[in-house]
Amino acid sequence: MRGPLGVKVTMSGTWLLLLLLQAMVFQGSQQAIDSQVRLSDGPTPCSGRVEVYHSGEWGTVCDDRWGIEDAMVVCHQVGCGPAISAPRGGYYPVGTGKIWMDEVRCRGTELQLSTCSFQGWKKHNCNHNEDAGVTCQEREPPARPEIRAAPSYPAYLVGENVTLTCVIPNRYTPAHIQFLKDSALVTNSTGNQRRSTHSVLHLTSIDPGNYTCSYQTLEYGRLLSSAPSLPVEIALTQPRVRLVNGSDSCSGRVEVQYNGEWGTVCDRSWHISEARVVCRQLGCGSAVAALPGAGFGHGSGTVWMDEVSCGGTEPSLWACPFSGWGRGNCGHQKDASVVCNPSSLFRPFITITPDSPLHVSGIPLAIQCLAPKGYLGGRFRILRGTSVAKEHRLDPGRNGAVFLYRNVSTSIGGSYSCLYQRLVAGFWVTFRASPSIPIRVVELPARPEITATPSYLAYLVGGNVTLTCVIPNRYTPAHIHFLKDSALVTNSTGNQRRSTHSVLHLTSIDAGNYTCSYQTLEYGRLLSSAPSLPAKIALTQPRVRLVNGSDSCSGRVEVQYNGEWGTVCDRSWHISEARVVCHQLGCGSAVAALPGAGFGHGSGTVWMDEVSCGGTEPSLWACPFSGWGRGNCGHQEDASVVCNPSSLLRPFITITPDSPLHVSGIPLAIQCLAPKGYLGGRFRILRGTSVAKEHRLDPGRNGAVFLYRNVSTSIGGSYSCLYQRLVTGFWVTFRASPSIPIRVIDPPTEPSISLSPAFPVYLEGEMVTIECVLPNGKSPARFRLQKDSISIVDDATSRRSLRHTIQNLTSSSQGLYTCSYKTMVSGLWVTSSPSQSVPIVLTDPPTEPSISLSPVFPVYLEGETVTIECVLPNGISPARVCLRKDSISVVEDTTSQQSLRHTIQNLTNSCQGLYTCSYKTMVSGRWVTSSSSRSVSIVLTDPPTEPSISLSPVFPVYLVGETVTIECVLPNGISPARVCLRKDVISIIDDTTSQRSLRHTIQNLTNSSQGLYTCSYKTMVAGRWITSSPSQSVPIVLTDPPTEPSISLSPVFPVYLEGETVTIECVLPNGISPARVCLRKDSISVVEDTTSQQSLRHTIQNLTNSCQGLYTCSYKTMVSGRWVTSSSSRSVSIVLTGLTLSVTVSLDHQTGLYLTGSAATVSCSNPSQSQLQSVTFYKDGELLHSLEARPDKHMASISIGNLTRANGGSYTCQCEMTVSGRHLISSLSNAVSITVQEAVKPVITGVSAVDEIGGNLSITCLSEGSQPSEEFFLQRDGTTSLPHYWTVWKADGSVTFIIADVSQDDAGNYSCGYNLTVNGTVLASIFSESMQVTVSEFRKPSGRHAVPRYYYVIAVALLAAVLTVVLAIRARNKSKQDEGADTFPQGFPHATCQKQNVISLQQVLPIKSHRVTSI
Repeated sequence: MRGPLGVKVTMSGTWLLLLLLQAMVFQGSQQAIDSQVRLSDGPTPCSGRVEVYHSGEWGTVCDDRWGIEDAMVVCHQVGCGPAISAPRGGYYPVGTGKIWMDEVRCRGTELQLSTCSFQGWKKHNCNHNEDAGVTCQEREPPARPEIRAAPSYPAYLVGENVTLTCVIPNRYTPAHIQFLKDSALVTNSTGNQRRSTHSVLHLTSIDPGNYTCSYQTLEYGRLLSSAPSLPVEIALTQPRVRLVNGSDSCSGRVEVQYNGEWGTVCDRSWHISEARVVCRQLGCGSAVAALPGAGFGHGSGTVWMDEVSCGGTEPSLWACPFSGWGRGNCGHQKDASVVCNPSSLFRPFITITPDSPLHVSGIPLAIQCLAPKGYLGGRFRILRGTSVAKEHRLDPGRNGAVFLYRNVSTSIGGSYSCLYQRLVAGFWVTFRASPSIPIRVVELPARPEITATPSYLAYLVGGNVTLTCVIPNRYTPAHIHFLKDSALVTNSTGNQRRSTHSVLHLTSIDAGNYTCSYQTLEYGRLLSSAPSLPAKIALTQPRVRLVNGSDSCSGRVEVQYNGEWGTVCDRSWHISEARVVCHQLGCGSAVAALPGAGFGHGSGTVWMDEVSCGGTEPSLWACPFSGWGRGNCGHQEDASVVCNPSSLLRPFITITPDSPLHVSGIPLAIQCLAPKGYLGGRFRILRGTSVAKEHRLDPGRNGAVFLYRNVSTSIGGSYSCLYQRLVTGFWVTFRASPSIPIRVIDPPTEPSISLSPAFPVYLEGEMVTIECVLPNGKSPARFRLQKDSISIVDDATSRRSLRHTIQNLTSSSQGLYTCSYKTMVSGLWVTSSPSQSVPIVLTDPPTEPSISLSPVFPVYLEGETVTIECVLPNGISPARVCLRKDSISVVEDTTSQQSLRHTIQNLTNSCQGLYTCSYKTMVSGRWVTSSSSRSVSIVLTDPPTEPSISLSPVFPVYLVGETVTIECVLPNGISPARVCLRKDVISIIDDTTSQRSLRHTIQNLTNSSQGLYTCSYKTMVAGRWITSSPSQSVPIVLTDPPTEPSISLSPVFPVYLEGETVTIECVLPNGISPARVCLRKDSISVVEDTTSQQSLRHTIQNLTNSCQGLYTCSYKTMVSGRWVTSSSSRSVSIVLTGLTLSVTVSLDHQTGLYLTGSAATVSCSNPSQSQLQSVTFYKDGELLHSLEARPDKHMASISIGNLTRANGGSYTCQCEMTVSGRHLISSLSNAVSITVQEAVKPVITGVSAVDEIGGNLSITCLSEGSQPSEEFFLQRDGTTSLPHYWTVWKADGSVTFIIADVSQDDAGNYSCGYNLTVNGTVLASIFSESMQVTVSEFRKPSGRHAVPRYYYVIAVALLAAVLTVVLAIRARNKSKQDEGADTFPQGFPHATCQKQNVISLQQVLPIKSHRVTSI
């Protein structure tokens, strides 16, 4: 049989090969044991003391030069995460046995600790107290896979299929994948895969549940199981459909219940065919409309279905194709709706009123339509034949409509029916029409004509009226009826064309509307005509009035007839007509009859014309005239009258003073008043019968006063008033008033008058007495005292003299005073002439002086000094000044001066009071005291209580730069005041706003801030700012702050990696006693020690992003009894790099399959695109090649040329990079495999020459050790495009190509090759050696050389048979060879390899192939 390299070997050779492989395996396993590392006595499997297995014994490693790079190699070798720390001896318990390694120096990228530089096995100068240890990050379990369901629905229908797909994360190698349902295993993959599927077909009730998947993968030699994926639930549901928000259950928005939740359907692709499916599914008959755009309002919930496409015959909506449950991207503004017609058998009902097939034109006709039972709303159409005659829309709660034909005519005859329609979402659903009803219309006889004689709008009681009724000429004589207010009055006794009816001596019962009608025979039916238009008999009672005059007895004549006021024409209008009007209105006699609209134009109807009265008629309409409203006048001819209402009315007369005796020189007034109700006009004063005076009144006045100012004895006589009114140019004179007699005499001698005391001027408030005395020889009389001719005292008793005292003179008391008296003369009281006048003149008192205090305060404090000054007004001569306290004289100066100053040196309570001053000065030769000045008050008050002062915070000493707040607080009960803060008696704050307290903060204390601080306040007392006593003092003393501590990191790196360990140490300065240390990150406290110590060490075990920041420290120490915090140390920063330290290795061909002799490229890259320093490649864990990376690259590649099977294996890489000045080593990359496949060179055979053009050429291609899946191809002169060759025979390992009808174009160099599919990849073989074919010219055969051409075909067939036998023998040997294929090392190609995707290798061997077929 043949070996893996295609070399034929014997059985003994096989055993030798197996022994060689076993020796290689033993050597590799022995090497792995010698380099094995473990961690002992640690708290976790990934931390502890480092122990190395060498020469069959475990030993320890010395910690000399032991660092984090060494720990990185150990953590990688034991299969843990990145190194956190590299603790030295004593951190973990000491070990035993040998110390195998010392002075270990690793770069951090080595795969094993033993490959690092060290002194040599067992070469050291250490003891077990120096045993090295590591702390590694625990290896996280593999990330959970992702499971998906296709199709993905919240629930599924019974019978549907679901495919579950499980995908593991890309960073993990292919692994075994398991599917679970409710945590129970369902299926397991048969090999390592990155993706696996599981199908659940024809869903039934046993299939629902939560499906998950998980996988197992090999990580650093350990088989790890992932967490299960998040579950995918398979639930079953039975959908339902309904229509909502419509007028009934067969119209509305389409809603589908899926997985227990109602939702809507999107209107995309929604047409009548989809509506038919819904209507039939709900048993709602045919579909009327498919409405898009939320025709029945917006729904809610999920839009379950979208892009529904039905044929119209499906049993349910979800049986139609659609996008999938809940897969739409519609909003509820696109909710689909349908309108169904539940039944086409329903029809409305129809009735007609009156219920007769024959109707009369003009008689109303009503057609009533009723909807089918149970239906409301909608609309009715009245069909005349098939045309719509009328239409009525029903209210929502109504089920019927009445169509009224008010004026029926013959044109409406026909067959009528009712059509019922319901509006559903904008669509009218039509029912079957009702049964039809025939309607025939005939004309109604024309109405007759009725007239009244005489024809008036209204009639007077007692008048006569004759009514005449006439029927139209085209009708035969008939019976005529007269009706009053639709009640029969009389009926003709025979057939007539004209008939009359008289209404005599009209009374109130005769008033009404009179009509007539008649009956005639039409179409054999006795028809009554419509009644005639009415003739109205109305009774009226005329009235008359005068308007637009000065009173109700003059003006334009107006008459009210039939309730309407109108005028009278002035044609034939004379005084006799005016007498009738004046007499009828009770306005006395007639003064004038005025034509031509003497009182203005009227309005309305001119009721009367050509009135002719004798003057004695009882009313105007009792006179003959042309008839009511029969005139032809305009309102410019309106008649008017002026009446004298009564000859008994007279004016009134009065006299003032009301006495028959009057004194010469005393004024006299005569007053005249018009009769009641009269205004305007004029008055005349008659002395006897002569006119003495005359006065014309204003239009709105009714009286006049005639004044006689200087009465003398010559005016005596009898006086009366005469009243006249001007009416349209006529003075109407009233009777004169009664007469009044007037007698005049000379007055008595005047009395004497005097004042006591008598001063040329008086002051306001003084008292004076006025005395009036009769002349000698006069009898006692009645006195009258007057001031400025106005009586102030009118004595009713007779006496010789009158004394009148004015107690308190005021400005109103000033004036000229006179007196007179009354004495009896001839039995009448006669007033004397007035006395001479005496004046009372008031003068203003001297202007009050001004008074002032100095200083001026509303209140004073006891012991203060105040000066009172009294100053005379400007322009006042020096006078005598007087100072008073509470109206008691304090100082009274007897010398004249301009001012007075009085000082009170030491105020006491006795000094409190109101102070005023006044002065005396000479006015018109008299000492006059001025008014007192305004008062000034001296009020004493107690001083305010001192405030309190405090510091915050309160310390015996403060540090420079600290902040302290000084607060000054007012005592309780003190209103807000102005606070003043002082330092060492110097004001630093003087607040101008009132408040209860003052807070002053010193933000940054300096040496100038030291001192004693006090405060006081100013408070308002009765309007005066008074300063309190100062508070007690508070001191501010400064001291130097403690020296800042030092801070350091261990280890010190410019950047750190996530998961590393770093220690922060804070140390106090020399000479500082132990203190309380505080560590802060970004000014936020991280560690605050409450015990006193010299230093603080804080270790961060596992660095994360939250650990990044600026770290500082400070400490608190006791200074003068106070804990004082030092300045912060300098800051140290912890910065984590966000770069990924993992690398990825890749091949130029993803499958990793290559042919011998070709080239492969292996690339190593960093995902974060960090700049690489160097890259190391490994093959099967052994160092393959190291190279420096280019400065601007984040990846590096190596090329392996002329591949052989020895190049096959697992390739990884590791890289070095510098981040912010720190040297970092990545973790080992993923592994990629290279498989090298050896291709066998085929052999080509055949006839090298063809001596006949048109003959056939046979070429055989043979490959030893080939597979059945091989595909052979043939090429000529380097090209495979041979259009006309065909295969005559194919067997395993060979194929024969036949080129028929050979021509000169077929000559050339032929070679062959084949394509071999290995693990799903197509690999091309090497070409065979070339074979030259020549073609000779055609020679016609002759004689015995003429061999039939089919002999050649037989020869070819025999050759093919021989080849078949040979190939069959080879196939049997091949099958025997395959029986030993399982003994080959894993990775060699054999017949059980799974087919993978075909990969083109034309870059390696640029060839083309023809598909080989068998015949």
